[in-house]
Amino acid sequence: MVTQVTNTNDLSFVTCRYFLHGESPFVIDEVSGEIKTGTEIGRQIQQVFRLSVEARDSNPVFPLNSFANITIRVENPKTDVHIFKGFKGEGN
Repeated sequence: MVTQVTNTNDLSFVTCRYFLHGESPFVIDEVSGEIKTGTEIGRQIQQVFRLSVEARDSNPVFPLNSFANITIRVENPKTDVHIFKGFKGEGN
């Protein structure tokens, strides 16, 4: 997942974490936001996956979060783990 978090205040202690909501064969790295397959997937079972990703900061005074709806289309499945980068999603 290619993202950029910008801090406009002097809050260098604030970090951003990423979370997947709902059931899917994918996992997300909470620190980088990189999405990978957690299990083997095959196009014959399901071709399109819709994920809901949340980005949440750790500001103790005024925490912020944002959601993005992401669609992943399986076109050429392999049995190894895939990494998805540079996809387009809809943010709220």
